[in-house]
Amino acid sequence: EGRIPAFIHCDEPMDVHLALEVAAANGFLHRTVLVLESECWKAADVIAERGVPVVLQPGLVHRERDPLTGEDIETFVPAVFDAKGVR
Repeated sequence: EGRIPAFIHCDEPMDVHLALEVAAANGFLHRTVLVLESECWKAADVIAERGVPVVLQPGLVHRERDPLTGEDIETFVPAVFDAKGVR
């Protein structure tokens, strides 16, 4: 009914899209907070567009290997969300 906050956990960036779609379709998007794993920074544009706040997991640095160069890439997740204006 949208009267209490809904905390939705997302493991992957594609989970963010589904969570936001379900929240919007059921009328509780304005009361939604996303609880995110580190890789979900890749959905920061969608999260910012919807104006939904987030809770970040303790792993604040996302690490992955570039498939072309083999180079390790580190992303400081809070900085990505801050730059997009996500609370």
